[in-house]
Formats: sequence, C-alpha cells, structure tokens
Amino acid sequence: MARILVVEDDHDLADTLADWLTFEGHKVEVAYDGTDAAKAVEEDTFDLILLDWVLPGRSGIEICRAYRMAGGKSPVIMLTGKVSLDNKEIGFDAGADDYLIKPFNLKELSWRMRAWLRRSFGSFPVALSAAVERQEVQTRRCPTCDTTFDTTLSVCPDDRATLTSEVLEFLVGEPLSKNYVILGVLGSGPMSTVFKVWYKAKNQCLAMKLLESSHLKDQSYVRRFQHEGATLKKLQHSNIIGIHDFGVSSCGQPYIVMDYVEGKSLARLLNRGHAITLKRCIDICKQICDGVGYAHAHGIIHRDLKPANVLIEKRGTSEHVRIVDFGVSRTLEDQDSDKLRLTRSGEILGTALYMSPEQCSGRQLDARSDVYSMGCLMYEILTGRPPLSGRNVLETLHLHINETPTPIRQLRTEVPEALEKAVQKAMAKDPLKRFGSMGELASALEKCALG
Repeated sequence: MARILVVEDDHDLADTLADWLTFEGHKVEVAYDGTDAAKAVEEDTFDLILLDWVLPGRSGIEICRAYRMAGGKSPVIMLTGKVSLDNKEIGFDAGADDYLIKPFNLKELSWRMRAWLRRSFGSFPVALSAAVERQEVQTRRCPTCDTTFDTTLSVCPDDRATLTSEVLEFLVGEPLSKNYVILGVLGSGPMSTVFKVWYKAKNQCLAMKLLESSHLKDQSYVRRFQHEGATLKKLQHSNIIGIHDFGVSSCGQPYIVMDYVEGKSLARLLNRGHAITLKRCIDICKQICDGVGYAHAHGIIHRDLKPANVLIEKRGTSEHVRIVDFGVSRTLEDQDSDKLRLTRSGEILGTALYMSPEQCSGRQLDARSDVYSMGCLMYEILTGRPPLSGRNVLETLHLHINETPTPIRQLRTEVPEALEKAVQKAMAKDPLKRFGSMGELASALEKCALG
C-alpha cells in the first residue's frame, strides 16, 4: 500500500482517481486547489504525488518547487494540458519526475505510477502487481444484432436469430485473476462485456463489467466507465444495482464488480411482444421511480433511462426492479451541457428514443429530464412501442422537441384515463408542466393502482 496525494481542481477527475486508487489498496488524500495542496505536502509525507499544473491559489509548479526546496523526495507526476517543450522544461526544472498530458490514458498513468513506486519500494507494491492471466470463455453471438450471450441460449431473445458459438479471449490482471473466477458471459455491447463471476472470498456469484480493450486508448470511454463505478459507490438502494468493487487491473483493464441479477431486462420483456398487465406495469414503474428518485435526492441525474437499463428479477411471487448503467449520469450541480455525439449513431439512437426535449436540444438538465424519460418508458410498457420514433437519430430528436405521441387509449383502450394523464404529464414538453419529482409521479401511479 502506498500513500498518494491527488491534486486536481477537476472534481470529477480527482474523485475518480481517488476512488480507483483506494480500491487498489492505497491510502489517498485529495486536494482540489493549490492552497490545500501546499499545506498537505508541508504537513505530511506521501509516497507519490499526482499534481495538476493550473490550480486555484497556487500553481502546481510553485508547489513542486517549494516541495523540493524543503527536501521532499517523493516522485511527482505532473498532470497538465500544457504540451509545449518549454512548458515541460519548466515542469522538470521545478522538480517534477514525470509529465503526463491531459487527457491521459489511465493505463499509461498506471504504468508510470507502478514504475515510480517500484523505485521507491524496491519492488512492486501489492496493489500494483503486474501478474496477467489470459482467459477464454465459451459464448454465443447473434449474427443480426451482434450481442453476446451465454451458452444456455440458442436463439437471440431480441430478434429470434440463431446464435453462433464463439470463444471470447481476454486478459485479466490482478486483482481480478486473484479474486474472481470467470463463469461465463452475461452480455456484451460496443463499450463493455459483462461476465458472471465467482467471488472466491465470499463464495458468491457476482457480475463483472470490463471495458472493451479497443477503447482503452479513448480517455472519454475510460472516464465514463470509471465515473459509473464512482457513482454506483455513492448510491445504495434496493432498486439500484449494488457495487462491490471497481478499479483498474494490473494490465490496465478498467472493471466494475456488481450484484448478479438472476433476471431479464425490461427491453427483452417488451421485445417478446407479450402484453404487460396494468397492475404489473404500475408496480414496475413505481419501483423505477423509487430508485431514480433516490439518485436525484443524492444529486445525480441518470440521463439514460430506457428499458435496457432496467433489470427485473423474481423474488418469490413478486418482481424486483434493479436500475443499471449510470455511465452517462451527471450531478445536479454540474451545469455544463454535453454535446450530442451524433457520430455514434447506434449508441445515441437507443438513448434518443427516451430523451427529453431539453436533452435533445443540449440545454441544461435537472431531475425533470429523467421524469420525461420515465414517461416515455411507461408509454412503451403500456403500448408495446416507443412514443416517438423517427427514421434516424436527428428525426427522433426533432419529434421529441416538437411532436406529441398518439394518445395511449387509442392504442390500448383498457388503460384508465388517470394513468394516461399521468404519462402525458410526465412527457410534457415544458419541464414546468411535468411532475416536479419522481416521488410525485410515484404518488400518481399509486392513486391509479388504488383506483
């Protein structure tokens, strides 16, 4: 275990690094500005310092120079967006041992940290052991939708295509190879693969998500993946998937270990074409409202509510909902609107079907954006089809901004008027005309159930 100081004024990046290093077994302290960082290096001894250049209060250069003048000898890795050779010379002259340009690859940072800690400790610290193991697992892949399933299935549950056998090979480094046994593949997508694993220490099945190796050089994917782990760590609710561990293995593979859910996604349930009873619909939706409302109370907007991100497991005679995939969630305090990545059409289209008008147009979001997405989800559960669906991404976004869907009772006559009005209110174009919270929506659904 090493004692590491993370100095970074980007709170999301700092917290992600701190959470990763803590899970790797290190003792971590974080400073978000130059004043606190200077005080930390004066009062304490660290084995490694990750130091941002541009900081409020005092710059990283000033802090590093003062640290060296005071006799500080621990390795300092400078993290900065300053790329010129002159700036690098300034950093090294101030006493930095290494220099990493933002946005950096987390795998590269791991290698550099390991090298510097090896010099300090004389060998690899236990948390950064370099053991790597090649594993393989039998899977079945759908030739139509390119989704991977375990070997218990022979036909794709989504499009009924015949699955083909395939062997998936991957590298697993410590601590994964030491703590977990891969049992099979639960599913995969363009960003990650989810495995069913056996956790040796507690003799239980869990689910482990690994970022696809092809994305390791794309820092946006790595940060989104790490952000999901950090977010789930903050959320402990019966309707949100629980997290057991997350970090980066010794071979640079980001991972998240979560509860294993013995159930199906709501998307698969809807794709089977079976009618969902009104009572069952209300029960499922109330649980989703409870879980997402809890996230809102903790300052987090999900931003990607859709049937594929809702898992349903059997518990005796009842059904229990678990919400997954917080990879694109944001805090309510974060006022920066993301630009739509329209080039990744497959990823965006899945989200566009449930996007609020303000999300479609790149405006500032609050919890009512998730309320709109929830309305879209309820509409699909009740009718069997999304409320607004265009021929492509842009047309779908346009529909959410400008058009209203076909009334539910025209498509399913037995739906009560009160339930139809609840969905319509959740999907109001103007956020001020929607339910103000998931709790309000859940209360409206409760009244529909009692009625």
